[in-house]
Amino acid sequence: RDVVASLIRKRHADGRPWIDFNGAHRVWTGHVDIGCRFGQQLPAGQYCQLRYEDLIEDDLNVSRSVFDFLAIDMHPSVLKFCTSQQKNRTPLSGPTRDLSYGAGVSDWKTVLTPAEQVESLKMLAGHLVEYGYENADRCVGEFSETAVQVARNLVASPDSACPAADANEAVP
Repeated sequence: RDVVASLIRKRHADGRPWIDFNGAHRVWTGHVDIGCRFGQQLPAGQYCQLRYEDLIEDDLNVSRSVFDFLAIDMHPSVLKFCTSQQKNRTPLSGPTRDLSYGAGVSDWKTVLTPAEQVESLKMLAGHLVEYGYENADRCVGEFSETAVQVARNLVASPDSACPAADANEAVP
């Protein structure tokens, strides 16, 4: 979700959006699918999959697992770097959000309106569950809660309400 939010927030130097809503979803789902399919086609022991979220949560142990996978010793400078990153993250490629709250803090719900969140979950839910980012029950629950919020907002907003049909008029 946060990759999608980052892509939507990202701007060109002249202020134009880098990508639209649907494109951001296609980029994330497409890249994750391609990477996972590639890894599944390789013989065991030739592909090491890791997730950014795991790296941010526990970069030292994730780094150790990568070095173990590669069967090489972890250099002391890697330990030092990982320890320093827990205190102050080094931004990569001009971050699109304020990292002072922590790199692991999600802001997906602040970037997208509730209606966009519903559309986003429709596009991402299968991938979030398949790749272990969410479990199905949590995804369904969040989708349902957000859809109810959107419906309540629609009913409460006179500008977005459906025009009432006159009881004497035939409805086409």
